[in-house]
Amino acid sequence: MGKFVKFIAEGWPDMGIADSGNGAGMYAPVDLPVDDDGLVRRVLAAASLRFDRDGVNIDTSVHNPARLTKLIGTWARKGDSVPECPHRQSRWLHLPNDVTT
Repeated sequence: MGKFVKFIAEGWPDMGIADSGNGAGMYAPVDLPVDDDGLVRRVLAAASLRFDRDGVNIDTSVHNPARLTKLIGTWARKGDSVPECPHRQSRWLHLPNDVTT
């Protein structure tokens, strides 16, 4: 969980953390209307300014509700599985005890 602990220490809620097979992701439930007046976009931009460094980058493009996320448990399979870049299965690294919105 390493670098993600910083988020919780900064007052962010406990979130689901997953290894996507190509990186990592944090998952938090939100209860907002589709037209959130840009709130999610601004939160992601602010998080990016605060936390992007040391190989950690916030994907600020996922603010649109129509964007899909990888289903955890699926495989990252681009090209042949070779020792330098084997096929990898996404998996949960951490799930919060309470997942509510």
